[in-house]
Amino acid sequence: MEKEAYWEFLQMQSGELRDEADIEDANCVLAFQFDQTQFCIACAEIAEVVRFKDVTIQSVPRTKTGVLGIFNLRGDVIPVIDFEAMWKTHATTLSDQRRHKRIVVVNVNGIQVGVLISGVLGLVSVDLSKTQPTDDIACSALVYAEGKYFKQLDLAAWL
Repeated sequence: MEKEAYWEFLQMQSGELRDEADIEDANCVLAFQFDQTQFCIACAEIAEVVRFKDVTIQSVPRTKTGVLGIFNLRGDVIPVIDFEAMWKTHATTLSDQRRHKRIVVVNVNGIQVGVLISGVLGLVSVDLSKTQPTDDIACSALVYAEGKYFKQLDLAAWL
């Protein structure tokens, strides 16, 4: 994802202004939460962030729980995974209120996948010295930022 897109995304989400160096930082993560748990995705894995309301998702019959459908991103067909349905807390339907949801397009082992998330907290810089292992199979580590721990998603484990 280009740094200009990060900058615009951060301003849209939180209104906070951060130094552009934060965006290029290798320790940068996109933080979000649902069900009282904070999660993050490494900025290095993110290709783009798209507003859910701005795309048309086509459902795909006979897919696994958590696969919302596919959408066209400038000629590329991107599958969309519903993060909340993966944890079976609340499955998003295509008619759900879309205003605050985002699709984070990530590169996982050379494949682009969209991850539907809500509750975006913004971009944060993690303190690598306080990183802890986790036994959660969908998360690679617990990372520390801004006074709390976030579960860093292991997107390769999902696929």
